[in-house]
Amino acid sequence: MGLATGIYENLIYEALKRKLEALPDEYRINYISIDPAQAPRMLTNYVASLMNRLLSDDRVFEEFEDKIAFVNKVVEFIDTKWDTEPDDDLLINEKKLLGGIINSIGKTEYFPETPDSFERHLHYYHA
Repeated sequence: MGLATGIYENLIYEALKRKLEALPDEYRINYISIDPAQAPRMLTNYVASLMNRLLSDDRVFEEFEDKIAFVNKVVEFIDTKWDTEPDDDLLINEKKLLGGIINSIGKTEYFPETPDSFERHLHYYHA
């Protein structure tokens, strides 16, 4: 069957629809309306899960740079379709995250390499 009984809060996509239609008659399916206030969160989470699955598949994107290029194409598509001017939203092609910014006047030269060590280091600066 592929579906367990229980309470769900899922958007209905094509594969799920086919599974629901294939359930035996003894199962009852409850459909509820999507709260318009929750729709942006639900749709964002759905697209994020699709993107995560795609970007995690090394058969699709072998190199990090290919993943960045794909994400930028999605951003550019959004700009073209809805004229949102996303130039500032395009990712730069580096394997780095901004780890933080610290005013180091009068403090140590140590700069942490991980988010956890940065957070511990930030407490030192605020002490």
